[in-house]
Amino acid sequence: MSACGLNAVLFDVGDSVKFKSRPDVGLPDALSLQQYHEILERCRDLGLEPLPKLNFSSCHDAWLGRYSRMLSTAEYYHCCRDLIDETVELFGGPRFFHLGMDEEDYVNQQFYEYIVIRRRGLWWHDVNFLAECVKFAGSRPWVWSDKIWHTDLAEFAANMPKYVLQSNWYYGTTFELDPAKNQQAERVQGFLDLNSLGYDQLPTGSNFMYPENFPQLVDFCSRNLERVVGYMCFPCRGVLAKYEDEYMNCADVSRQAYAQLENG
Repeated sequence: MSACGLNAVLFDVGDSVKFKSRPDVGLPDALSLQQYHEILERCRDLGLEPLPKLNFSSCHDAWLGRYSRMLSTAEYYHCCRDLIDETVELFGGPRFFHLGMDEEDYVNQQFYEYIVIRRRGLWWHDVNFLAECVKFAGSRPWVWSDKIWHTDLAEFAANMPKYVLQSNWYYGTTFELDPAKNQQAERVQGFLDLNSLGYDQLPTGSNFMYPENFPQLVDFCSRNLERVVGYMCFPCRGVLAKYEDEYMNCADVSRQAYAQLENG
């Protein structure tokens, strides 16, 4: 991976570790803190910076177990703070800490048996609470940016702190801004809107559907954005042996994308 120009790996920590503060969150076969620490050290030895992710979106928080049924309660906030503090310590004070917060809407939960959606002021309150927990613990909060797709820009600017790193994501192959030519034009527009509002960005593409997406995304963003701290290729697959080829392809398309940057 490092030979392909990659310098960091995002760990979707979730319920894969036995947290000291909340032992009821981890799966029965979750790794101990020491086992996880050894994996992080192995990652660093390979020249890759490990970064943590705990997705607190109600669409993706099954890993929280019973706490996922307690959103926005005092017990929930205490749990979130404990897990963030312990994860920052486990990763040795990471530069960035991904909080997720994507797809918290009806469209993405319509087939769930249990649906919870925070809206308006409550969503903003909770994302700010989580961001402040990360900041206080000594890391920089980082979120998915799909909130901006359907939110008034003045509202977004008034409620999303500038210290929160933004990862807008788009996995298509056309970067047309005309909705008549691109059904996901608002996702492409999101990069430009975040740029105009002055946010630091870490744009995200994928090889999940179209391998050509990531090189195209890096090219588009390098020509149009001013505050890019890096790029991420997100395979959208579980960490299973059967997906190894797709992970290797993710590294390969990243190599292609970064070669473009070096060649201007």
